[in-house]
Amino acid sequence: MRTFIALDFEDEFFDEIEVIVKKIKKKLPGKWIRRENWHLTLAFLGNIDEKTLEETKNFLLSLEIKKPQIFCWKVDYSPGNFPRMVWVHFKNENMDVFTPIFEKYKVNDFYPHLNLLRFKPTNIKKLPKIFVPLNYYVKPKRITFYQSILQKPFAKYLPIISKDFV
Repeated sequence: MRTFIALDFEDEFFDEIEVIVKKIKKKLPGKWIRRENWHLTLAFLGNIDEKTLEETKNFLLSLEIKKPQIFCWKVDYSPGNFPRMVWVHFKNENMDVFTPIFEKYKVNDFYPHLNLLRFKPTNIKKLPKIFVPLNYYVKPKRITFYQSILQKPFAKYLPIISKDFV
């Protein structure tokens, strides 16, 4: 079973992001991620067996994590000079509350983001400007352990368990 651990957000935050997506969607072809699949991945576990599934569920249920405020920075292309995605970028501050998850699942070079669009890599100079500053804090709703089912035209993410913050 293909899995990952992610943060879910309140509908009000997604409503704001959806307004931005509607404004820039006309400018960019590609595979836009459906709203129901929006999340901030903390750890991608990949294909796991039943034992790891149970261990991960127990581990997540045992966590006592205080709800962080995460700085939502901008909507823009990523990564680098030959981007292939549009992200909601978050600053990597106040993310230390997730250290137990990062350590357990060996997450290195964590860059918090929410993926909105995938497209073929291209030179950033050839793309229309889409930069949207956000500059505010948002609180995630919960942590969810998901199963990821790859299917066409869109992946399907099924919650295995969710954990509220304390």
